[in-house]
Parts: sequence; structure tokens; C-alpha cells
Amino acid sequence: MELLDSTDPARIGPYRLLGRLGAGGMGKVYLGRSAAGRTVAVKVVRPELAGDSGFRARFRAEVSAARAVSGAFTAPVVDADPDGELPWMATRFVVSLALGEAVARRGPLPERALRMLLGGISEALESIHAVGLVHRDLKPGNVLLALDGPHVVDFGIARAVDGTAFTTTGSVLGSPGYMSPEQALGRAVTPASDMFALGATLVFAASGIRPFGDDHPVAVLRRVVNDPVELGSVPASMRDAVEACLDKSPERRPTPRRLIDFVGDGPVDGGGSWLPAELTGDIMAADQVMQGTGVPQPLPPVGVVPPLHSAPTEVTPPYLPPEPDFAPPPIAPPGAPSRRKLIIGLSAAAAVAVAGGGAAIAMSRSGKGGSAAKGGSPSPTAKTTGVPTGQSAAPAAPPAPHGPLPAPTGKKGSLDGPAAVPKWTSTTPDTVVSLSSYGGMAIAAGFGGRHAFDPTGNSRWNLPIITRYQGGTDGSAGNDKSVYFVGGDTIRGGYAVIAADPVTGAEQWRAGIPRTTWAPTRVAGVVGGMLLVAGDDIGNPAQFLAKFVWALDIGSRQTVWEASGPDVGSLFIPPAGTRILMSAEQLTQRSLQLVDAGNKGARGWTKPVHGAVGGAYVKSPACWAAGRFVYATDKVYALDLDTGEEAWTYPVAGESFTNCVSDTDGSTVFAGSTKALYCLDGKSGDLRWKSTMPKETSAMFAEIRYDFGNVYLMDSAGTLWAVDAATGTTRWKYRDARQNGTMLGMVPWAAGGGMVYVGDASTVTGIDAAGT
Repeated sequence: MELLDSTDPARIGPYRLLGRLGAGGMGKVYLGRSAAGRTVAVKVVRPELAGDSGFRARFRAEVSAARAVSGAFTAPVVDADPDGELPWMATRFVVSLALGEAVARRGPLPERALRMLLGGISEALESIHAVGLVHRDLKPGNVLLALDGPHVVDFGIARAVDGTAFTTTGSVLGSPGYMSPEQALGRAVTPASDMFALGATLVFAASGIRPFGDDHPVAVLRRVVNDPVELGSVPASMRDAVEACLDKSPERRPTPRRLIDFVGDGPVDGGGSWLPAELTGDIMAADQVMQGTGVPQPLPPVGVVPPLHSAPTEVTPPYLPPEPDFAPPPIAPPGAPSRRKLIIGLSAAAAVAVAGGGAAIAMSRSGKGGSAAKGGSPSPTAKTTGVPTGQSAAPAAPPAPHGPLPAPTGKKGSLDGPAAVPKWTSTTPDTVVSLSSYGGMAIAAGFGGRHAFDPTGNSRWNLPIITRYQGGTDGSAGNDKSVYFVGGDTIRGGYAVIAADPVTGAEQWRAGIPRTTWAPTRVAGVVGGMLLVAGDDIGNPAQFLAKFVWALDIGSRQTVWEASGPDVGSLFIPPAGTRILMSAEQLTQRSLQLVDAGNKGARGWTKPVHGAVGGAYVKSPACWAAGRFVYATDKVYALDLDTGEEAWTYPVAGESFTNCVSDTDGSTVFAGSTKALYCLDGKSGDLRWKSTMPKETSAMFAEIRYDFGNVYLMDSAGTLWAVDAATGTTRWKYRDARQNGTMLGMVPWAAGGGMVYVGDASTVTGIDAAGT
């Protein structure tokens, strides 16, 4: 529990607030106490969301859902005011630790605790399903470990099986690592969906690892739909049960009652606490503090903790992965049924009985699922809706297919092809300086702030920020998705890092940059729970061209380490690990240096940048392929991270390279030269294909990006190209008639989730991956 500060209310309804238990995208949770001494957990909606009628409807439904459920392993509602100036709800306070926090602090649970966890959550789900509800957001952050067993809380996106929904049309809502495949695809959500989330939660409890990864939500959802889960950490006696919960077919998952019976058929419990001694001690110590007989004790350091009350993520097509074939696997040869089959056996009839629930969005079938590199287009008519409790949402119009992309129609081996047909063009209230794509939003940066559009072109939010330069990257602290910006700090003066919710635009926090700086200071990336900011150190007049790097702990907002000087420069962040590369750009020399961001910025090897003459130095984005750093100047160079030595190079006589990018898994490198686009094997550097620029084009490639199976290139004349990554055939090209006299790299654009966004003056244009 954290102490209250000046931003927190002193009282909500009849409850005096004693401290803050947690916070997330939807609101804050406080410890409250009534005049009669009753202790409760009070959930209060964020002020900026209180005026949203759709959100109020969702919160009202949460209160109704929580009130309808009663069971030993849920936290009942004791009071609420969903129509107050600040909507709030009070539930029975359970002295406990969230499962995610407990595992991060004390490690994975032992088998005995895992069996009790499985049984307790199953009993809670049985109570929830018995009143016709589906939780839809079961995850480690919503499971509390108490002395009397696990408790399931937070019905923020619970949904009646009759089809009542509170999602945005054309989107799905939930926590990507724990959504079921059918939930991720926008199909009908039934009680069987909660069983999948239960299986994923058990894997986390047994291993301490999120079962489908913790990187970008799109990548996580694709694994949820298509990939099996590694169950090696799950005890052998429970593996069949957990595997059954994680079956891709909802009709093949067990019911809560079947799992309760499964746990009851196991070894007889010998008494004593169901939790390990360390966790039992933590909870008992917290209880003594609550009773006024104990002294607060610091818990062990926390690792990556899913927040207790994190907001679910809203994901919008075409961020959804391709739809798989959910047909049951072939029937096994005759023989004795496995224990897994016995677990599943009693679930089919119950699952079919509730399978008539309506889907949050209607999906058009586009054949069997393709690879993760397939994409498509969004619905052009998606609108935000709020449906009152007890009413069914109107059927949503099917979005455009987002399965495999059509075959490109351009000429193979040549960067020429048909003109793209934009899906939409929307106006911003500001001049577009740059574009980025985070959390399913296209975020346009202007001198007056940030302006977000969804993939259908609808304006979603405006966040006023005094902007001198667009810097930003997406990242997450626990399960809370954030986008980080650098902007003028009107409160403290100077510049600050500002964290905002990419879906709502709500500012989450800001931290002043402890350097005198100017543009282009930017957020370089997120590494090991730290935000890395790089820029010019103009407060250091003794060192000309001095730059700085600032590492900020996202959780505490405290400085972890800093570096400044003429040997500091741009940062290149890998997709995993804490080792990064720094490019120092001095007057007469360009160099690359290995930096361990996880070890207070400790320096490693330094290597000169080859071919860095005449301004041709390493540009961002550079890329990482097959565990190596790759950059492009006079050649394409791949460097070994341990030694800095060249693993391979790719030269082309008479040409120099301008930029490079890798695909999602780092197996392929795409490098643009002054005349062509080259596709290289990431491990060996061997050429896979080459596509040349049209003869009448004198431009060269300024920026290259990869997304959804396409390589996107913006040339120095302002033309955007989309090239099929597998064959090198051009899908489409796009040049806005208003883009005249464009300077190198000055057309703002971004790619993400099967969409490309191009800015011009005060407009943003959206083009889907197919270009049609």
C-alpha cells in the first residue's frame, strides 16, 4: 500500500481512504474504512473517464456483474455509486498478495499450492458462470492469494452470455497474454474462454513466465492463436489438466466442475497453510499491520509484476492475427483414453450449451490461418459504442478480411507497381511533424501535442504537449501499455518524459529530464524496465557536440544511470536483452560502442563505423538479425555482439547503402541502396532477392520499415513503396499529390498492425497492407 498524496481524495462515499492499493488505466484502488470500522477496497474511476458515457455504462455493468456473483473465492460488492461524480465501487477487502506480485517476489508456486490454486479459481469461475457471466479478464493480476485460498476479482470487462458487450465495434478487449484464441479473434466469448485464461494463469504460476511472451500485444496474440505452450514447469500430475484448458478449440476445454473434481481426486491435503511459508508470512505480516499490531516490513525486491488493477488492452483489426482452423485434431488410434481425455470428456456438452453468446465483432472467414506475417485492412465504419446493462449490442458490420494478403501485382525484380488506394484521410488540429503507431493507434505529433487515430481514421484523443521534437517508443510496465514522449514541461520548465495511454490518451505520469537539452532529444527505447532517453547536452559548454543518455526506472521514476560527453550518441535497442549499441557521431569519426544498460551503462568494445564519410553514418532504424547488430553504409555490416567483429558483409560495386531493417524474427535483412532493395539472409548475409528502382527515378531510400509481411520504403522524393517481403515484388506505391519539393526523410509516416500512415500538413492518410 502507498501513502495518499495531494492528487488522491481523502474520502469516497462513506469511506475514509487510508492508502492506495494500486492504479491502472481505468482508475485507482484505495483501502477505505467506514465509520463503523469496516475495511473495504474502493475502486474509483479516473476523472477523465468519468465523463465518458460509454465508460460509465461499462463500469455500471461491472458493478452489476460483481454484485451478481457470490462465492467463497470472489470478493463481493458491499457498496457502490456508479452514477456519482466519480464512479466508485467498494468490495470486501481481502488481505492478500496478487498472484503476479507473489510469483515475482517469491518465485513460482510449488505443486501443492498450484493444485489449490487450480481448485480455488475453478470454484470462483463456477460461481461466475452460474449467473450467466464470463469474466473475460482472468489473469495473475486479478487473482489474490489469501490465507483462506485464491480469490478472483475485477469484473471490469465481464460479459453476460446473452451477448451484452462494451467493446468498441471492430475491436476486442482483454489482456493479450491470457485471452483465449476465440477472444483474440473477436469470436463468441463463452465460459470456455475463461478456462483458457485459467490454463495460462497456471502456467505463469508454475514458471514465473508469461506463457505467450510479454512483447508487443500483436505478437502475443498471434502466439495465443497459433502456438502451443511450453508446459515443462507444470508438475506432471497437473500437466494434462492445464493442457486441456489451453486447447485451441473451446468445446474441448474442461468445465470448472470437472477441474474441481480433478483436484478432489488428488492427494489428500495434510492441513496447514496452502501457500509456501514465505508467502504465508508476508500475508500474516500485512494482516497484523491492518490490525494495528504489526510494523510494515519491506517485501523482497520485485521483478516484472502484473499490476493488481491493470487496465485491459483494446486491440483493433488488423492487429488481430489470422484466423486459424479450429477443427479438432484427428482421432487417435483405439486404446485406453488418456487422463487429458477424461478431463475434457465432461466439458463438451456444457460448452456447447453456452456457445450461443454473441461475438464482440463479426469476423468474415478468409480461409485457414496464415503465418504471422500476414495482414489486411480494417473496417472503415468502426465507431465507439456503449451498451447499457441488459441490452444486446447491435450486430457489428464485418470488418474487411485480415487473413493472407493477395498476391502482389507489380513486376517481380523491379520496384514498380500499381498505385495504392488509401482507406481514409483525416484532419488533425495541428501540423503533423511526425507519426508513430502504438497500441493500435496512429499517433500524430505536432507542435501543439499528440493526436491519435484508430485504424479506421476516427479521431480517438488529443493530448496537448508543448512539442519541439517527436520522440517516442511503446513499452509496458507490468501489463499497462504506455507510449512515452519527450515534450516541453510546462510544470517544471525544460523538457520531460511523458507517459500516456495509447488507447485513451490519458497522461499517466511525467518525469523532468535532468539535463539542459533541446531537439532532437528523444526516447530511444525500453530496456529491462528502464526508459532510455538520448539527446544533446547543451548544458555542457566545455564539450562541443556533447550528448547524454539518461536511464529512468519506469516503476519508481528514479534515475538508474546517466552518461554524457562527446563519445555518447544515438542508441540502438535490441528486441531482447540489456546489451545495446551506441553510435558516437563526432566531427571526424563515427564509432559504435557496446553498452550494458542493465549494468548501469557499463561500456564494452568500441569499433569504427566503416564507410562513414560524407555524412553517410549509421542511421536509425538499424537492425538486429540472427543475434547480431546490422548497419548499412558503403556495405551492409553484421557485427558479433560479444566481440564487435564482422560476422559478414555484403558489398555491391558502385553502390552505397542508405538504411536497413530486419523482419520480425531477425532471420532476414532488407537493405536499401542508391539503386535497389536487397533481401539478405540474416545469418549468412547471402542474397535472397533484389528489386531495382525504376530507371526514371533518381531518388534513393531514406527510410525502410517492416510490418505484416511487407517491406515499406520512403524514398527521398516522398514516394512510399510496399514490397512483398517473400518475393521482392512491389505490391503498391503511393505519393500524395501535395508532397512537392520534399526533402530527404521529411515526409512523416509510420507502419504498424497491417496499416501505413502518411502525414502531410495537417492530415493523416491510412493505407492498408494490401493497398486496395
